[in-house]
Amino acid sequence: MEIDSYKLIETNFRSEQEILREEIRSLQNVKEKLKGRISELEDEVKVVKEEADKAAKANKSDDEVSFYFPFDKLRYLFVLQEDVPMAQRKRFTRVEMARAIMERNQYKERFVELQEAVRWSEMIRATRSDASLDKKTKQSNGILKL
Repeated sequence: MEIDSYKLIETNFRSEQEILREEIRSLQNVKEKLKGRISELEDEVKVVKEEADKAAKANKSDDEVSFYFPFDKLRYLFVLQEDVPMAQRKRFTRVEMARAIMERNQYKERFVELQEAVRWSEMIRATRSDASLDKKTKQSNGILKL
Protein backbone atom coordinates (compact mmCIF):
# COMPACT_ATOMS: atom_id res chain seq x y z
CA MET A 1 0.00 0.00 0.00
CA GLU A 2 2.86 2.33 0.84
CA ILE A 3 4.54 1.57 -2.50
CA ASP A 4 1.34 2.36 -4.36
CA SER A 5 1.13 5.79 -2.76
CA TYR A 6 4.75 6.50 -3.72
CA LYS A 7 4.05 5.43 -7.31
CA LEU A 8 0.98 7.64 -7.36
CA ILE A 9 2.96 10.61 -6.05
CA GLU A 10 5.73 9.90 -8.55
CA THR A 11 3.31 9.76 -11.49
CA ASN A 12 1.66 12.98 -10.33
CA PHE A 13 5.07 14.59 -10.04
CA ARG A 14 6.06 13.44 -13.54
CA SER A 15 2.79 14.64 -15.04
CA GLU A 16 3.27 18.03 -13.37
CA GLN A 17 6.80 18.18 -14.73
CA GLU A 18 5.53 17.42 -18.24
CA ILE A 19 2.86 20.10 -17.97
CA LEU A 20 5.43 22.63 -16.80
CA ARG A 21 7.86 21.66 -19.58
CA GLU A 22 5.10 22.17 -22.15
CA GLU A 23 4.31 25.55 -20.64
CA ILE A 24 8.01 26.49 -20.82
CA ARG A 25 8.13 25.48 -24.50
CA SER A 26 5.02 27.49 -25.31
CA LEU A 27 6.37 30.54 -23.48
CA GLN A 28 9.68 30.24 -25.30
CA ASN A 29 7.79 30.14 -28.61
CA VAL A 30 5.84 33.24 -27.62
CA LYS A 31 9.10 34.93 -26.60
CA GLU A 32 10.67 34.19 -30.00
CA LYS A 33 7.60 35.48 -31.84
CA LEU A 34 7.65 38.68 -29.80
CA LYS A 35 11.37 39.17 -30.46
CA GLY A 36 10.65 38.86 -34.17
CA ARG A 37 7.80 41.34 -33.89
CA ILE A 38 10.05 43.79 -32.03
CA SER A 39 12.69 43.62 -34.74
CA GLU A 40 10.00 44.15 -37.41
CA LEU A 41 8.70 47.19 -35.56
CA GLU A 42 12.21 48.60 -35.12
CA ASP A 43 12.79 48.27 -38.86
CA GLU A 44 9.46 49.95 -39.51
CA VAL A 45 10.38 52.82 -37.17
CA LYS A 46 13.66 53.33 -39.04
CA VAL A 47 11.82 53.45 -42.38
CA VAL A 48 9.23 55.89 -41.06
CA LYS A 49 11.92 58.16 -39.57
CA GLU A 50 13.76 58.21 -42.90
CA GLU A 51 10.54 59.04 -44.75
CA ALA A 52 9.73 61.79 -42.26
CA ASP A 53 13.20 63.30 -42.67
CA LYS A 54 12.85 63.21 -46.45
CA ALA A 55 9.41 64.81 -46.25
CA ALA A 56 10.67 67.51 -43.88
CA LYS A 57 13.55 68.33 -46.21
CA ALA A 58 11.22 68.43 -49.22
CA ASN A 59 8.69 70.71 -47.51
CA LYS A 60 11.21 73.28 -46.35
CA SER A 61 11.06 76.23 -48.70
CA ASP A 62 13.58 79.04 -49.13
CA ASP A 63 11.16 81.92 -48.49
CA GLU A 64 9.99 80.48 -45.17
CA VAL A 65 11.25 82.43 -42.17
CA SER A 66 12.05 80.20 -39.23
CA PHE A 67 13.30 80.67 -35.69
CA TYR A 68 14.78 78.56 -32.95
CA PHE A 69 12.13 77.75 -30.40
CA PRO A 70 13.22 78.79 -26.90
CA PHE A 71 10.28 77.43 -24.92
CA ASP A 72 10.25 74.06 -23.20
CA LYS A 73 6.47 73.66 -23.47
CA LEU A 74 6.46 72.60 -27.13
CA ARG A 75 9.93 71.06 -27.26
CA TYR A 76 8.33 67.67 -27.88
CA LEU A 77 7.41 68.80 -31.39
CA PHE A 78 11.01 68.67 -32.52
CA VAL A 79 13.88 66.60 -31.24
CA LEU A 80 16.81 68.84 -30.43
CA GLN A 81 20.01 66.87 -30.53
CA GLU A 82 22.72 68.06 -28.19
CA ASP A 83 25.57 66.98 -30.47
CA VAL A 84 24.19 68.80 -33.54
CA PRO A 85 25.43 72.37 -34.11
CA MET A 86 22.90 75.18 -33.69
CA ALA A 87 22.88 75.96 -37.40
CA GLN A 88 21.77 72.43 -38.29
CA ARG A 89 19.08 71.92 -35.64
CA LYS A 90 15.39 71.74 -36.47
CA ARG A 91 13.80 75.15 -36.82
CA PHE A 92 10.31 76.49 -36.30
CA THR A 93 8.07 78.21 -38.78
CA ARG A 94 6.42 81.58 -38.27
CA VAL A 95 3.08 79.97 -37.53
CA GLU A 96 4.54 77.69 -34.87
CA MET A 97 6.42 80.57 -33.28
CA ALA A 98 3.30 82.75 -33.30
CA ARG A 99 1.32 79.98 -31.64
CA ALA A 100 3.99 79.56 -28.98
CA ILE A 101 4.17 83.30 -28.30
CA MET A 102 0.38 83.50 -28.01
CA GLU A 103 0.44 80.66 -25.50
CA ARG A 104 3.23 82.35 -23.56
CA ASN A 105 1.26 85.60 -23.50
CA GLN A 106 -1.82 83.78 -22.20
CA TYR A 107 0.25 82.28 -19.39
CA LYS A 108 1.70 85.72 -18.64
CA GLU A 109 -1.79 87.28 -18.47
CA ARG A 110 -2.93 84.56 -16.11
CA PHE A 111 0.14 85.15 -13.95
CA VAL A 112 -0.59 88.89 -13.75
CA GLU A 113 -4.22 88.15 -12.82
CA LEU A 114 -3.08 85.85 -10.04
CA GLN A 115 -0.64 88.47 -8.77
CA GLU A 116 -3.45 91.02 -8.64
CA ALA A 117 -5.66 88.57 -6.77
CA VAL A 118 -2.90 87.98 -4.21
CA ARG A 119 -2.39 91.74 -3.76
CA TRP A 120 -6.13 92.25 -3.37
CA SER A 121 -6.43 89.52 -0.73
CA GLU A 122 -3.42 90.93 1.15
CA MET A 123 -4.97 94.39 1.09
CA ILE A 124 -8.27 93.06 2.44
CA ARG A 125 -6.46 91.15 5.19
CA ALA A 126 -4.47 94.27 6.11
CA THR A 127 -7.60 96.42 6.35
CA ARG A 128 -9.25 93.79 8.56
CA SER A 129 -6.26 93.65 10.87
CA ASP A 130 -6.16 97.49 10.98
CA ALA A 131 -9.85 97.55 11.88
CA SER A 132 -9.31 95.08 14.72
CA LEU A 133 -6.37 97.16 16.01
CA ASP A 134 -8.52 100.30 15.95
CA LYS A 135 -11.20 98.55 18.00
CA LYS A 136 -8.64 97.43 20.56
CA THR A 137 -7.18 100.93 20.91
CA LYS A 138 -10.66 102.42 21.31
CA GLN A 139 -11.45 99.92 24.04
CA SER A 140 -8.21 100.60 25.88
CA ASN A 141 -8.75 104.37 25.56
CA GLY A 142 -12.23 103.95 27.00
CA ILE A 143 -10.87 102.21 30.07
CA LEU A 144 -8.26 104.93 30.57
CA LYS A 145 -10.91 107.61 30.39
CA LEU A 146 -12.76 106.09 33.33
